Amino acid sequence: MLGLVFHFQVQRDQYSKDYIEFKDSDAELLILSFVNPLPAAVLPDMLLVKKVT
Repeated sequence: MLGLVFHFQVQRDQYSKDYIEFKDSDAELLILSFVNPLPAAVLPDMLLVKKVT
């Protein structure tokens, strides 16, 4: 789980990628700390909420 959170943080900070588009999606994501692709449907809601600054 920690690897997943770090992956998302790097994607947001370095690449300005937002994963909100994967909410309710059937896509499979390649996460470096996971052996198999991760279905977007099982992502924690905390990762799919737009951060307001």
